[in-house]
Order: sequence, then C-alpha cells, then structure tokens
Amino acid sequence: MNDAPPPPLAHGPHESAGRQRSRRDLSSPWLGNGLFLLGTLFGMGLMLLLARVFPGQEAPDIAHYKEVRRFLLDTHVADIDRKQLGRDAIRGMFAGLEERLGDSYSSYYTDEQRVLMERDTSGHFRGIGVVFRGGEMPAQVLFPVTDGPADRAGLRVGDTLLSIDGTQLEGLERQEAYALLRGEVGRLLQVEVEGLDGRRRRHDIVLQELSDPSVRHVTLVDEERGIGYLALVGFSKQTTDQFDQAIRSLQAEGLRALVVDLRGNRGGVLSAAIEIAQRFIAEGRIVSVEGRGLPNIEWAHADRAKFLGLPLVVLIDRYSASASEVLAGALQDHRAAVLVGEATYGKGMVQTIDRYPEHDAIAKVTSSFYYTPAHRSLEGHFGHGRALGLTPDVLIEVSEEVGVGIERFLQRSFSAPAEAMVELRAWERDSKETLLPERPEDPVLRAALQLFLGNLPRVRAAGGE
Repeated sequence: MNDAPPPPLAHGPHESAGRQRSRRDLSSPWLGNGLFLLGTLFGMGLMLLLARVFPGQEAPDIAHYKEVRRFLLDTHVADIDRKQLGRDAIRGMFAGLEERLGDSYSSYYTDEQRVLMERDTSGHFRGIGVVFRGGEMPAQVLFPVTDGPADRAGLRVGDTLLSIDGTQLEGLERQEAYALLRGEVGRLLQVEVEGLDGRRRRHDIVLQELSDPSVRHVTLVDEERGIGYLALVGFSKQTTDQFDQAIRSLQAEGLRALVVDLRGNRGGVLSAAIEIAQRFIAEGRIVSVEGRGLPNIEWAHADRAKFLGLPLVVLIDRYSASASEVLAGALQDHRAAVLVGEATYGKGMVQTIDRYPEHDAIAKVTSSFYYTPAHRSLEGHFGHGRALGLTPDVLIEVSEEVGVGIERFLQRSFSAPAEAMVELRAWERDSKETLLPERPEDPVLRAALQLFLGNLPRVRAAGGE
C-alpha cells in the first residue's frame, strides 16, 4: 500500500484554463447566494432542534403556575405543605377535565386511593387471608381463606382480634386496625385473638401476596338441567384464570348452560374482559379501541374459544360499566349470549395508567373510546352525551331497593369454604344472628332460568313483579 500523498496537479495550459473557469463559476453571485441561503436554513433547523431538545424557556402556563405557587408559599398566613400543594394542583387539572368535558374517569390517585387502585387492577393484595365480619369494631374473623397465611397460622372462625404487634385494637376505627395488617410481603405479624370459647391465643402470621377473587358465587343453580351460575364482580389480571377454573369446576358437576352475572360490575382490566369474550367467540372482532392514532382492533381466535356453543345468558344492570360492557356488547353482537336485565351505564372510554413511584402516585387519563364488533359506541357521558349504554335483549327492571340488595350480595359477600361452613352454622345457631348473607329474591336471575326452559319472561316494570 502506498501511503504517500498524491502528486501535485500539473499546470498545463488546458488544465489551467479549466481550473480558471471553475474558479469563475464558484465566484458567481447566484451560487454564492444559494450557499448562503442553504447555510442559513441549516442553522435555523439546528437551532430549532436544539431548542426542542434543550428548551431554554418554560411554557407560559408552567411559568405562571410557579409564580402563583411562590406567591402563595411566601404570603399565606399558614405553613403550607409543599407536597400536598403540588398534589392539590394536579388534582385541580383533572377536576377541570370533568367540568369542561364531562370526563369524570381521568384521575390522580395517592396514598390509600393508590393502594385500592393497584388492588383492583392487579387482582393481588398483601394481607393475611381473612374475611372479616361486617359492621363496626371489634374486628372479628368470619372465616380464614383456605391455605392462606391466617389459616396456616391457626386463626379460626369467630376469632376476635385484640392486638397486632402489641398495639391494642380497642378504641381504634376499623380502617385503622386494618392498616396494621398491611406491609411488605414477608413481614411477620404477632396477633393476639380471643376465640368463641373465650380463650386467648397468640399467633405469628407472615404477610403474603394474595389473589382477590373477582369470580364469585360459583354454583349450579339448577342441578337437574345443569345450569351453572357465576358472578364477575370486576376484571383484574387474575380474572381470566379464575373464570376458566370456575367453568372447569362446573363442568365436573355436569354444566350444560351458564348464567354470567355482570350486575354491579364497574369494569377493570380491559384485556381480561376481551379474553373471556374470546372463550365464546371463534371469529370476527371482539372490540375496537380508537383514539388519536390508528384503531387497535382485537380479533377472536378459534383456538381460544373453549366454550363455544355453550348456551349463555348474561345479566346486566345500570351499574354494569366499562369492561363489563365490552364483554356483554361483544357477546350480544355475535349472538353468543342473551342479555337480560336493565340498560347498562354507558362508559365507553379507555383510560391509560402511568405510575410515579417516587411520589407514591398513579395518574389515569382517558386515551381512547371503544366500540362493539358492530361499531356501536357505548359512551353515554363524555361531553355530557346520552346516558345510555347497552340495551338488553330482555328488559327486566327491578326496584331500587331490590337492586341494592342484589348488588350488596354480589359485591360484598364471599363464598365460605366448605370446611368453615359447619362452624359458621353452629355460630349462627348459638348467637341467633345471620352471619352469611342469603341470596335475595332475584327476578332477573329467575327470568334467565325461564329462558333456558324456553319461556319468554314477562317484562316487569321498575318496582313491580
């Protein structure tokens, strides 16, 4: 390889003339002005890029917020909590969305609200695995969850909590007592209880990550005809697995038809509702999510339609909303189920969640709308629109009193494990109190069962039978 520099160009007469012509061309005013303009445009573009990447000046609204915040902190007679002031300002932004747009779903969660939000969406919570008796203090165990931390530690039906880690519960509010049962996974709690026999005991219980059941009241409501029933009280990341497990248990008992109860189900994780719809729909759209960008369409897959063809009735009411409307709407459009009950709430908007761990906060912002397979919009409130969601195939209206009783039973009660039922019934007999809520009179469920018998139920007016 020759690394020597190239020889100098020759300066013969022809070459010299050519080079002179090139110099004259480069010195022409048109070409010089063009290069100047090109350089100017490049410089402006570079300045704009640098200004975007390294902004030198704040947006006017941010600057105004800072000057008002400074004025408040410097002037107000009270000592203002800066952290709380910032949170209040953020909440004010979201409150404005509701006032101007009718968007009551975008929100900012902190502290206890954030914990509940995480529990609703993840389907997990940290706890000891106990269902407490309702009402005021003292905190009394209705039953421990089978194979949960409390069950393994030895807590029993009817135990009253006296102290947690040395803190006496007498005089505390219920939520204050429950707060003592929270913490990081693996935390050891020392709990003192008094049993129904009057004896005091101490137990060491280790906090664990537990699943919050969103599929409840799984049973055969008509054993002769094999009609199963389950209630979906919400949608979390655990709901699909819980749903599949519930169906398998009903199939083992002879399931031939199914009632899915969505009454009082205000939504949750959208993907869980889509997955359950997939169980009954083999092809076509499930839902389309449409916002600022291109639509996101969820399609059915035949290999996921495990329960395709199973006779299905879905119960809905005025509180069925969001993801539960996505599920019901997909099943209705594909004629995979008959909807029975009342018109749904009408929440057809999707929220995107962002987490801020350093501030112990979560923001939830409306980002798109969803549409049924027939491209029906479910939204009835955004922009102060119509207050209506899905219309049932069979309208069965109930009184407010009956509806509240049904929802309380569905949402607030858990199915006690079989091993606890004997003790619970004995406790009820001895105390002459009702500990386990009985299923209330339910004309909507009764109408669903009539459909499976081939009878079209008579439409009932609100409050009437």
